[in-house]
Amino acid sequence: MPSPSNARYEVTAYIIAAVVIATLVGAVVGAMFADNDAGRASVGIVAAFCAVAVEIVVRRYLGEALPQFFLSNRERHAPLSVWVGAFVTAVAAGLATSSIGQLMGITDSMMIGLLAGLFAGLIASVLVVLHDHEANSEWRIASRE
Repeated sequence: MPSPSNARYEVTAYIIAAVVIATLVGAVVGAMFADNDAGRASVGIVAAFCAVAVEIVVRRYLGEALPQFFLSNRERHAPLSVWVGAFVTAVAAGLATSSIGQLMGITDSMMIGLLAGLFAGLIASVLVVLHDHEANSEWRIASRE
């Protein structure tokens, strides 16, 4: 079990890594829609879904090589319910990005994708951190008994 101070750094490192990866994926997906006539909502939702999907894959496989950056040194993986919740909230992130883009006058699909990836990455990483915190709390309570 990592010390509380190390655990805080690991959580921070995971959130930063997840958000950077999701933002880059969102921007790339948005750039792929540059020549299409897809609406903001479509670009936002697809970019958010792709960002969460890549985050799942990266956390699963790269987490084995760099566990300190992906909260995977605790030998637990986020359950399917966390990722289903992340995909559902990715729809919300994509639609929120569409609304924000409309309010701010953003028409560039790459920028819409970047914002959708950012929001989806934040939401997904918060869900993973909450699950990890809950699992650690249960483990500490069980170890005291």
